[in-house]
Amino acid sequence: MVNLEDSSGKRELNATNEEEVLLHLYSLLREDLGSIIDFEILDGGTGYSPGDQIEIAGSGYGFVGNVAHTDLAGLITGVNVAHGGYSYSLGDVISINSIGGGSGAVIQPVFAPGTIVVEANTTLDNGVELNKSIRLGPSKLRDLSSKAYWMNFYLDTFYHESNESWWMDNLDSDALTNREEWAQFSNPLVDDTDGDGLNDDDEITFGTKPTSKDTDEDGLGDLNESIEATFGYLRDSDHDGINDGVDLNPITPDGGIGALSFVLHEDKTAYDGTFHLQFSATPFDPDPATLTASTADLNGTVFPEFFYRSNLALGQTYYVRAFIDYLQELTTTALWVNMT
Repeated sequence: MVNLEDSSGKRELNATNEEEVLLHLYSLLREDLGSIIDFEILDGGTGYSPGDQIEIAGSGYGFVGNVAHTDLAGLITGVNVAHGGYSYSLGDVISINSIGGGSGAVIQPVFAPGTIVVEANTTLDNGVELNKSIRLGPSKLRDLSSKAYWMNFYLDTFYHESNESWWMDNLDSDALTNREEWAQFSNPLVDDTDGDGLNDDDEITFGTKPTSKDTDEDGLGDLNESIEATFGYLRDSDHDGINDGVDLNPITPDGGIGALSFVLHEDKTAYDGTFHLQFSATPFDPDPATLTASTADLNGTVFPEFFYRSNLALGQTYYVRAFIDYLQELTTTALWVNMT
């Protein structure tokens, strides 16, 4: 058995004449998915600048890249991939955040081809050189164990799966062993797998996932949750009915947890016309002219109509007024309904 990669990362094997070599492939070689290694520029567009960030929305995470080179018109001629990320695919949506207003560029991610080429070269006594190559791909007849799957995902190899001492090593500087990284499905080679500013071990201590920038998906990232002293695994840390991402004070329950809902129905004596509804925390001016279509919270002509408000403070009185403007004019001839 031969390991094709030496300690320096060089992948080459030299064998003497008549020596038999048995090769074992410990990788699925991730064909057309996984980490992005480059981009094919289908259309360079115009108006771009070096440094413009490339953003990818889809199945993956962790990508970091930018426009590297442009011509005088801002046409993209080169792209820099600082970190290829993980779990990306050809169907992901790619955009370029251009500071100078660039547009029209179309770039396509390039992934590993999913095969390797093994070459054999020798020189005969008479000086004649002989060369032969063969392309190899992985067999997927055997399902990978969870450990092998994780190793292949991040390392492109599961060569060390049965090496117990390897699992106790720490390949980066985030204080997690390889076994602990596997348990979290985090990257054993990167301190901060999801790139959110929190090291993987800090995320575990904080209760968030090292593979998600916003573990509880409340709009407030894990790093900001740690700064705000909120709970990164709870959408509403203070239990006041407002998610942390939109709560002006996410650690004080001052947002309210009440809700108000009702349905407007049409009965047999209904008048034709537009109905208007307004909602307020203070009493209304009795003059109907103060309610217009632009100030109403709900306008419509079709019944039934549904009205709902959430995140309301408990103990607060709220006011609702509604009317049907059957003459199509906001006057006192309208039919009023007032509620508190």
